[in-house]
Amino acid sequence: MKIGNEIDIAILKDNNELGMQSLNKYYRRAWRSLDFDYSKLDQHCDFLKNKFLNNDSFNDNEKTYLLAKLGEYQEKFNLINQKGKTRKCEDCHDETYSVQNCEKCIQNYLSQKFNTWTSGVPPYMNKKRDINLALAVVKGMRPKIDYKIPRGYAALMEQCWDANPENRPDISTVWKKIRELRMKLIEAKDNGISEENFLEILPSSTQLTQLAKDKNVTRCSSDLYILTNLSEPKNTSKADSMELELSVPEYDESEDEFNNESKSESSAIYPDLSEYCSL
Repeated sequence: MKIGNEIDIAILKDNNELGMQSLNKYYRRAWRSLDFDYSKLDQHCDFLKNKFLNNDSFNDNEKTYLLAKLGEYQEKFNLINQKGKTRKCEDCHDETYSVQNCEKCIQNYLSQKFNTWTSGVPPYMNKKRDINLALAVVKGMRPKIDYKIPRGYAALMEQCWDANPENRPDISTVWKKIRELRMKLIEAKDNGISEENFLEILPSSTQLTQLAKDKNVTRCSSDLYILTNLSEPKNTSKADSMELELSVPEYDESEDEFNNESKSESSAIYPDLSEYCSL
């Protein structure tokens, strides 16, 4: 949690405070002192909250740090077990047990961002972002995965792109998988690629930022299409996905300057898809 990181720094800088190690030991002992029952988690957290606040040996920074750790644990438990108080998702406004976003919106976010994280630019940068692209994705087209990306990471990307939302990993699973991959890289056991080689393969964040600037990423904002009369979204083989990609018109940067004037002309080039969608 952000507040936790800020408190960490403040505590480490002040030699008169207990220090992080002592605080964490105290936190663990406080939990072990309870006759723990998962069904009474909220009562346990309320008890510990009062215990931390009423302990005069802690200053305000230390109390804030302990309360942040307690709140983080409680939120994580409630999210995993779908218990506790619900809130409205910041994106879709559905009820959720998480702090900001529901599981569905998090999965959608991951499916969109994985390609950007590994390549520096959004998927389909070379394609016209129109109805044709939307229909191709529904039919099974997926972004290309660079052969240099570790197999475990690529497999996780593909799971997040699954046509069936039920098959997409939840945020806890993604976090565990990323952690496992990170450990494999540290141990230099991920498909025989050493950590040093892996770091050479993936561009640095600075390089990715520059790559995104070089590309016209701002054009990637798109309209929301409400697609109707469509078959169920499906997964396809790599060959079928490539065939679908070839059917989507290439992006021509020069067209952007005349986008509004050329709408009437484009209708003669592309098929009438009004029966499939409304804008």
